[in-house]
Amino acid sequence: LIKRAAQTVVTIIVVLVLMFVLFRLMPGDPVSFLIQPGLTPQERDAQRVAYGFARWENAPGVFKTGSFAVPDPGLYSVTIDVRDSKGNTVSLHAAYVDPKVFPPGSPIFLRGLSAEPSQHVLDGDAVNLSVRPLTSVPTDLSTFEAWALVTSPLGPVTNVTLTYSGGLFTGSYTPATNGVYPVEFNVRNPATGDLAYAPFGFAANPVDISPFSYVTNEDPRGAIFTAPIAYTRTAADVEVIVRSSQGDLGDLVGRVLTPRGAANEFALNHPLVAVDRPVWEEFWYYLAGMLTGNFGNSFQTGRPVSSEIRERVGPTLLLFGTATIISVLIGIGGGVLLAWFRGSRGEIAAIVSSLFFYSMPIFWFGIILLFVFAYTLKLFPFGGIGGVDSFGNSLTGFAWAGDVLWHMALPLANLVILNFAGYVLLMRNSLLEVLGEDFVTVARAKGLKERTVMYKHAARNAMLPVTTVTAIAMATVISGGVLTETIFSWPGMGFYFVARTLGQDFPAVQGAFFILALLTVLGNVVADVAYAYLDPRVRL
Repeated sequence: LIKRAAQTVVTIIVVLVLMFVLFRLMPGDPVSFLIQPGLTPQERDAQRVAYGFARWENAPGVFKTGSFAVPDPGLYSVTIDVRDSKGNTVSLHAAYVDPKVFPPGSPIFLRGLSAEPSQHVLDGDAVNLSVRPLTSVPTDLSTFEAWALVTSPLGPVTNVTLTYSGGLFTGSYTPATNGVYPVEFNVRNPATGDLAYAPFGFAANPVDISPFSYVTNEDPRGAIFTAPIAYTRTAADVEVIVRSSQGDLGDLVGRVLTPRGAANEFALNHPLVAVDRPVWEEFWYYLAGMLTGNFGNSFQTGRPVSSEIRERVGPTLLLFGTATIISVLIGIGGGVLLAWFRGSRGEIAAIVSSLFFYSMPIFWFGIILLFVFAYTLKLFPFGGIGGVDSFGNSLTGFAWAGDVLWHMALPLANLVILNFAGYVLLMRNSLLEVLGEDFVTVARAKGLKERTVMYKHAARNAMLPVTTVTAIAMATVISGGVLTETIFSWPGMGFYFVARTLGQDFPAVQGAFFILALLTVLGNVVADVAYAYLDPRVRL
C-alpha cells in the first residue's frame, strides 16, 4: 500500500511537471495566460509575486518615493522631513501643480507654465519663469501684458514683469530662502481688457544639508521632484534622493498643503520591484499553488477559481454520482442475468438494446428527451437545477428537493440509459469468461447451489473489469459531462469547462483540468484497492 501511495504521488508530480512545461512553452510571456488583461504594471507585478513567478526586491538606488491625493487644480506645497538612524534631521521642499483648466470659449488660455529649474532649486539659483498664452481669435501677442506674482515663504510678494519673445512671456526670480514659492501668472490684453491667470509654484532647498547630501546621478530630473501618477489624474508622486554620511535613512514623512488649505501627511519609502524567479523556483511555487488549490482568480468574475470549482462540484456530484451508482447497479445485475440465461431470446434482445443505446450519441439523445418531454409533453423543464419558485425565491425542505429532482430527471435519464449498457455488456462478457475457470467447476462439483456459484464465486471475480471502469468513471463524477451539462444547462463542472474555455479564462480552465487529472489518478488507486479486496490473488 505504501508503494502504491508513493507511485500515486510520483504520478501527480509528473502531471504537474507536464502542465508546467506546457505552460512555460506558451508563446510570448507565459505569465499573461494567468494574469487578467488590463491591469496596471503595479497590479501585474503583485499578481506575478502572488503566483510565485517573481519576488519583491528593493529597487536600485537610494531614492524614497510617496504619493498624495490631488483633488483640485492648483499648487500643492510639499515638505519632506528626512531623518537618519543617528537622529539627524532636515526638511526639504517640493511643489506640485495640477494645471488650471480653462473653459471653452475663454478669450485667453495659459499654457506651458514653467519655473526652471522647478524641481531642484537651491539657494542663489535664478528661476526662469515663462508662460505661453493662447487666444480664441488671432491676436498679436506681443501687445499683451504679462507678469508673475511670486510669494516668498516669509510672506512678501514680488511682481516679476514678463517680456515677450517667440510666443513666450519670460522673466526671472532669485529665491532668498528655503520653502515653497507660490506663483500666479497673469496675462492681459490691453485692447479688450481680457485677463487670464493661473497658479503655479516652485520650491527652493538649502545647498548644504550636511550630514545629508543630494544624489543627482540616479534620476535626470534631480534629487527632489514631483510628477503626476500614470493612469490617473487624482494623485501625484514625490521623490527624494538623498543619503546621510552618518546613518541609514528609514521611511520619510511628507506633509502636503492643498490649494484649499487642507494639510495631509503621507509616507515616503524605498519602493520594491518584482524580479523574475529562476525556472526551478517558479516550478516550486507552481507546484505548491496547484497542490493547495491556489489556481488564481477567474478573469471573468475576479473570484478565486477554487471557490468557483467548489460551487460547481455539488451539482455535478449530485447528477453524475447518482447516474454512476444507478448505471453500475443496473449494469452488474443485468450482466449477471444475461450470462445466466445465455443463449435465450431475452439475452439476444437485451444485447441488441444495449448496443443500440451504447452507440447512440449522448447529445442527440439528450435533444430528443428535451423535444419529447420538455417541449412537446411539457412534463419537465428545459434545464437548470431549480431550487427556486416562479418568483425567484429559494425553496427549502421537501419543496427544494422535489424541484431539484424534477429538474434532474431528464439529464439523469440521459446519462443512465446511455451508460448502463456498457456496464451490462462488460459484466456479461467478464462473467462468461469466469464461468469457464477451474474454480467455478470445483465449486459446482462440491454441490453448491447455482445461485451461490454465480454470485459468491463467479460474479465477484467478474467484477474486476467493472471495478476498473467504475473507478475511472468516478473522475467524471466531479469533472462532469460537457455535453450533458451544456444541453440541459446544468450548472456543474462540465458547463463550467465550456463557459470558461470559450471565455479564454485560463486560470479557471487550468484549475479544472488539474482537478480532472488528479481524480483520474485517484480513481486508478481506488481500482487497485478494490482489486485487492475482490480478488485474493491480487496484492498491493
